[in-house]
Order: sequence, then C-alpha cells, then structure tokens
Amino acid sequence: MGNVLVILRILPNSPDVDLDQLMERVKKTLPEKIVVREYKKEDMAFGLKSILVGLTMPDEEGYTETLEDKIRNVEGVEDITIENITRIL
Repeated sequence: MGNVLVILRILPNSPDVDLDQLMERVKKTLPEKIVVREYKKEDMAFGLKSILVGLTMPDEEGYTETLEDKIRNVEGVEDITIENITRIL
C-alpha cells in the first residue's frame, strides 16, 4: 500500500482560540505515521476562522477514523471535516 494525502478542516470551539497553538496541540497528538505537510488559516463567517490542513498518512484501513478521533479530542477543537482524500505516489 502507498500513502494518501488528506485535506481536512478543523473548526475551533471559540473565536478566541489561538489557531497556531491549536495546531501545535493537534500535531502532538497525531500518530508517527501521520505527517502534517502544511496548514493555513481561513476566514469563515461571523469572525470565526478555521484551519485547512494537508497531511499524509498510510493508505490503510482505519487510519482516517484514528485521525478523526485524535483531532476531535484535542482541547479547543469543535469539529473536523475531511475535505478530500487522494492517493499519492
């Protein structure tokens, strides 16, 4: 099996959450085989911002569920949405 590129959106639970600190907490909770390649902050509505994250991980069953569970349990995260998944060579 190869790797996949996952694009996901992290929504903070408050507009007061420092997104850089939130992203550092997210990175610390991820398993070793899941690697954050880049992230950027995006404006949403009513002063809210989200983090759009690109990461790579093994193309193995159960990894997306592990990813979602780990990130949802990070302090300051309200929700996550997987925007796209694609296999990479």
